[in-house]
Amino acid sequence: MTMRSRAWQTPFTEVPWADIAAWFHEGAAREPAIRYGADIVGSVRSCGDVLIEHRSPTGHDDRVIVPVAQAVPLFWRFVAEKFGVHADRSR
Repeated sequence: MTMRSRAWQTPFTEVPWADIAAWFHEGAAREPAIRYGADIVGSVRSCGDVLIEHRSPTGHDDRVIVPVAQAVPLFWRFVAEKFGVHADRSR
């Protein structure tokens, strides 16, 4: 029996904010309609603090405000705890 999954098939890798910003700006240069993504990343990088929130269907929501430098590691901690998906740090 073969099981088909629509789950993400490639490893997730942790990416620094500067690389995320560059990726969005390059995309926005090619397709101006997605400029909002670059604007959001720019806003996150300049604001100093980031709100990361997990909205649970059970009502046990998690809400944490951290400095930008801690946002990506905290995001991955939430993803690992809530969904069992871990970043591939081997790259």
